[in-house]
Amino acid sequence: MASTESETTTFYQNVVVMRHGDRKDNFDPTWIKTAERPWDPPLVDNGMARAFRTGRTFRTILPFQIHRVFVSPFIRCVQTASEVVAALCAVDVEANAKSSTDVIKFDPSKVKVSIEYGLCEMLNKEAIRVDVAPKDGNFSFDVPLLETMFPRCEIVQSQRKSALVDTEESDLFISEKVVTCKLLRDIYGLWQPSRNWFSTLRNDLLELGFHQSKIDVSLFSKFSDGYLTYLVVYVDDVSVTRSSFVEVVNVIIKLSAKFSLKVKCILRSLKSTIGHSVLIAPEEVHTVLKDLEVSVIGILTIWCGNPSTIAMSVNLMPQWEETVDESRNRYKQIIKALADKYPSENLLLVTHGEGVGVSISGFLEHTTVVEVEYCGNAELKRLMTCKNGSTTTGNFLVLTKSGQSGITYFD
Repeated sequence: MASTESETTTFYQNVVVMRHGDRKDNFDPTWIKTAERPWDPPLVDNGMARAFRTGRTFRTILPFQIHRVFVSPFIRCVQTASEVVAALCAVDVEANAKSSTDVIKFDPSKVKVSIEYGLCEMLNKEAIRVDVAPKDGNFSFDVPLLETMFPRCEIVQSQRKSALVDTEESDLFISEKVVTCKLLRDIYGLWQPSRNWFSTLRNDLLELGFHQSKIDVSLFSKFSDGYLTYLVVYVDDVSVTRSSFVEVVNVIIKLSAKFSLKVKCILRSLKSTIGHSVLIAPEEVHTVLKDLEVSVIGILTIWCGNPSTIAMSVNLMPQWEETVDESRNRYKQIIKALADKYPSENLLLVTHGEGVGVSISGFLEHTTVVEVEYCGNAELKRLMTCKNGSTTTGNFLVLTKSGQSGITYFD
């Protein structure tokens, strides 16, 4: 770390993006015939051992400490991350240890672990066969059960009891259960938002290219790159909808940059909806619209406890039959969003082959990734500059060369 008399400090943030270990359906074709969740195969024993060895390699050769681990909710990724975390957190591990079962003592303070839906497999027929995908397109995950698979390390909860609870830790997560409720005036008070807060928000939205409706002053719209973005303000609640997930993420990043606040985030894409609704409501939900036919791609909801406090929680779950380009954009955006969320920490992201490929091709121009082996991993870093309380982020540099760490690519 370097410093000057002008109070400038520089350091590097490191991000490792890793593929899961050997999946069972590729080694036992008969497994799929009786599997309850044929689209979510676990690891074989060799896959668990490979993941543990990779974790030990990280611990030995990486010139930095990994502070946080984010994991796709698919069980093969959770099992992979569990073995890697066990290796990272092991105390006095024996040289011949082959898996987490050989580790007796862990140091839980070393790593924080979280489930991140944005790192999930591509939800399309290119990655998941149609005959094994859920018929209704609903890929459900028991997150609390998945969290029990991790060793005794600090688990940052990936589901909140309420989106309104403000905590010191706020992460990019997906809540599995979606509740849509009607926004009632007797709960939220008068329809107009706080005048001072609304004025500040309005000015910031105009700077971001939004236009305020002359008919409904609470409605803001923006047309860019062929897409319309709508933002509606009700009291201290803000809803942003758009079909493009990437643009929704851009909106939340820009809003977060405008408000110097502790934030928790709620993010989903919304393709269509009816009336005025919110994704997550207070405990006093009066009307739940259970039969609302909505095609959900994502919605961003910001709940403000008062004009000076904004609580946000990011939720992100792609839909079945997302395109390859959409999934690649998702992977690139999530890598950057998680890194931006924790600029002073080094991250490990455990995901799928396409996600690892994007960590190369998305940050190294004119590059095509042709192979990512099981537990293949890419290393990225970027320069961070802090001056007078403000942090400037550099572009990610890809450190992994073709043929290294199980990844092959060409330009």
